[in-house]
Amino acid sequence: MNSAPDPETQMRFFRKWLVVVPLVMVIGALPWMFGGVHTSVQLLLVGSICAFLFVRLTLLADANNSIPASLVLLLAAIGLGVVQVLPLGEATHWVSPRSYELWSGSTNNDLQLAAPLVTGEKQAERQTGLRFITQMGRATSTKAKISLYPYSTRNDVVLLTASVAVFFLGSQILARARWRRALFLAVSVNGAAFAFFGIAQQLAWNGQIYGQVPLTQGGRPFAAFVNGNNAAGYLNLCMSAAIGFWLYAFSKGDEWSRDEQARRWATDGSADRSSWLRRSLAWWATQIGQLNAIRMVAVLILVVVLSGILCTFSRGAWLATAVSLGAVVAILASRKRVAAAAAGLVGVALLSLVLISWLEQGESVSSRWKSLESQFSNPTDARLDHWPAGLRASRDYWLIGSGLGTYRYAYRPYSHSLEDVWFLHAENQYIEALCEGGLIGLALMLAVLGSMFLACCRLLSDGSGDRRIVGVVGVYALLSQSVHAFFDFGLYLPANTALFALLCGTVAGAAATGRSRSSSRIRNGTRSYRRALQRFWARIAHRADLQAGLTAALSIGLIFGVSHLRAKSLVEDAVSRVGRSDAPLQNAPPQNAAQSKAALRLVTEQIEQLTTALAGAPYHAEAHQVLAGLWIHRYRLQALESLQPLAPEGTSRSQTWSLTAPLVLQQRVFRYQTQGRTIELENLRRSESVQTNLGNAARSLLQSMHSCAAMPRPRMTLAELAPALTATASTNAWSNSAVWLRSAEYLAGSNLPLLKECAMAQLQAGHVKDGLQTLQRAVSLHPSYFIESLQISVLYAKPAVAVEIIAADSIKLMVESSNSDYAGRHRRLKQAMLSRAQQLLKTASIDSARRHQINGSIHAAMERDREAIESFRNALKERPDMTAWRYELAVLQHKSGRLQEAWKNARICLRMEPDNERFDALFQQLNRARMQ
Repeated sequence: MNSAPDPETQMRFFRKWLVVVPLVMVIGALPWMFGGVHTSVQLLLVGSICAFLFVRLTLLADANNSIPASLVLLLAAIGLGVVQVLPLGEATHWVSPRSYELWSGSTNNDLQLAAPLVTGEKQAERQTGLRFITQMGRATSTKAKISLYPYSTRNDVVLLTASVAVFFLGSQILARARWRRALFLAVSVNGAAFAFFGIAQQLAWNGQIYGQVPLTQGGRPFAAFVNGNNAAGYLNLCMSAAIGFWLYAFSKGDEWSRDEQARRWATDGSADRSSWLRRSLAWWATQIGQLNAIRMVAVLILVVVLSGILCTFSRGAWLATAVSLGAVVAILASRKRVAAAAAGLVGVALLSLVLISWLEQGESVSSRWKSLESQFSNPTDARLDHWPAGLRASRDYWLIGSGLGTYRYAYRPYSHSLEDVWFLHAENQYIEALCEGGLIGLALMLAVLGSMFLACCRLLSDGSGDRRIVGVVGVYALLSQSVHAFFDFGLYLPANTALFALLCGTVAGAAATGRSRSSSRIRNGTRSYRRALQRFWARIAHRADLQAGLTAALSIGLIFGVSHLRAKSLVEDAVSRVGRSDAPLQNAPPQNAAQSKAALRLVTEQIEQLTTALAGAPYHAEAHQVLAGLWIHRYRLQALESLQPLAPEGTSRSQTWSLTAPLVLQQRVFRYQTQGRTIELENLRRSESVQTNLGNAARSLLQSMHSCAAMPRPRMTLAELAPALTATASTNAWSNSAVWLRSAEYLAGSNLPLLKECAMAQLQAGHVKDGLQTLQRAVSLHPSYFIESLQISVLYAKPAVAVEIIAADSIKLMVESSNSDYAGRHRRLKQAMLSRAQQLLKTASIDSARRHQINGSIHAAMERDREAIESFRNALKERPDMTAWRYELAVLQHKSGRLQEAWKNARICLRMEPDNERFDALFQQLNRARMQ
């Protein structure tokens, strides 16, 4: 007769229940809250985990638990993030020269803002309750850090600490079989519900998530995830738990044990294939006959979750699922007793395909799969084009990285993409880890994955069937995420990270418990140092004081994390209110004075709200940039009303509004400066709108620049405003302007609008050489911008100088552009391009035929038809098959009156390319000319 459990055991079970159930519920709710991407949801997650750690520390201390060795590597990753935000000063130069260079460029400045003109109560009234900045002293390089954006790094460290805490809790409170089974059931049921909702949403899609939340920035959503790839990564984690629940449902007692396996299959070595097939069929018939509600639910969950993965249309997730399922099938098939279970997974896959076909999604899945095949033969995916930029950035941050959470800024200077697409993540977690954490961060990441795979191997080789099921779950989860990490960034979402940490903690806890039990039975062949290390870790891993210390340390870190996330949430709420309003930060001006006053009141209120929120998060660079934009918008509203009455009759408000832009203001100051119009310049600087609004805008821009060393926009805007805020006798604004604009040009990467604005600011400020070099970079990335860049540059430089710098060594670009309408109207510019092309052609390393052809094109552009015809003839002697060259020769001959020669060349072109419409049109035209 079994005795009832003692009260202490019941109380302990109840205490653990208080942690396990809420923990699983919080993690299970994250995918339904848009993956946990919002700061308010992250605040809830971190606060809950902190509470669970406190309960674990006070009520669930247990010396029987063991600390997994993987936890040491995870703590080292947290330590890496902490080191990245420390102000290392000059030491930064040795570990991360590029970070030191960027921080030095963003903090070494001498901007002296103009002093306020009035004092006392009137000054306080003018400043609308906000402190006016009067002077920004020199900031030295002692503030240099490894992270390019420490605030973002701190945010990632908080989320990483929360994930490590989940891993630790999972290894401690889910190390027993009953809790593992409950966990697998809860996760698999939640995953099936999520997959079902996602499929239903696709079948009745109205363009909004939950039928109410619009997609403001596009995307390919699934269920509550904006990105279907991220949803597929989450469902793959649910799939691992569903496999565990399915194996538990179809197992009988401990039928996976080695003794049972040996007893049942003792004579299998002599059995032929037909007898094995008959026994397998008999086993299947028996299993079908023994189906009960739990087994049917387990099969249904597997089918629904796998169908959900297919309906996300994530090709990377499909590949990860195929690899992971193949590994699980191979593991199960290698265990003779459960070989039929491996076939069961194949049957589940077939049922999923049937369900997809019944839902009329089969054609979409098939076409998506075919696109994967074509992708390998002709890569056109933006991610494949983007990965080289991340690898180039990694070379400059190879040792310790650019800082966790800084990839979106670190890669921009290295991007050569013609499309201005801003990647927040690398779409490859290994490249992103290498860029943000350097070789140290990538090594830690791979070491954690390797240690978890070793834990899975220990569980699979264990004699307990229950523990081997946990090993199978771990293998699927690790393989699916490791493979999917090559094509996505799903583990950067709290929903995916928290569930992955919980499953890994469960696997590591089970492996650590089994290893501690067998620590005294170490093989004799093991080397002495390894045996000593294993025994040492086995001794300290059970220390209750060490476990309590880890729990307390993680709790303290999360307490700081709660404070950080709360302040960040307030700031982001204020920023979102700015984005939802109609008036601020828009290009269209108010249509009348009444609208202007209303917009001014709204902007002032938003400035006060955002300033109050930033008091708790003073290093939020993006929010300071938004605040600066509000101050600039406030200045523009006031300047519009003051300039409109002075404008010539017939000037529209839109035209006057364009004159209030910071770039135009910089041009105005530069014009006053160069023309010696001192009084007008001082009146401009002493105006109330400039003193109050632009002074505070400069303060916010400086704070944004000092908070993030890799944002180009604050540097550029500050360079545009600085001359209007600086005393006349000071030259610091002009020198700082050059430095800021050069760094902004570097950080802009391939962003053409930023490069164009930067070049204009440099040219207007008198930094002509810098401006032309910026235009040259823009043209090298976007050749179609060449003519427009020349139109700008000839206003500040001689045509020959502009062409030499902007076109660089591109002969083709200059020759083709010389035929444009703009070049035709400006003969000096056209002559400069063609002369430069001829000069470069003399030393160009190209074949003789191509040299003659280019020379002919240059002569033709210079209207030297005789020399051009001779050059094209020489080119065709060496390359008679070049019909394009022959066509140009025929056009020149037609122009010069050599109709017979032109007709012959046109006929040859048409014979070689009969379907060419240009050739046919020229041939018909020459025929008519000959007849006349």
